[in-house]
Amino acid sequence: MEARLKLKYGKQPPMLSPQFLMTCNYMNEGCDGGWPHFNVFLAENAHLVAEECAPYKGKTKGDKCGNYEQC
Repeated sequence: MEARLKLKYGKQPPMLSPQFLMTCNYMNEGCDGGWPHFNVFLAENAHLVAEECAPYKGKTKGDKCGNYEQC
């Protein structure tokens, strides 16, 4: 995703957060599986956040999307 954004805008975008996708994508099942194309759907129809705002934890249990509302 970052590579496509760089091609489109001509500058390096921030690193995007996989944690945000796993936690906040209501169409997926976080660390319990799911379909990766739903992440693209979320990116096109909602938003993504930077890795610095939602750092990767390697788990989704106990995490909730509300933790990232400041992003």
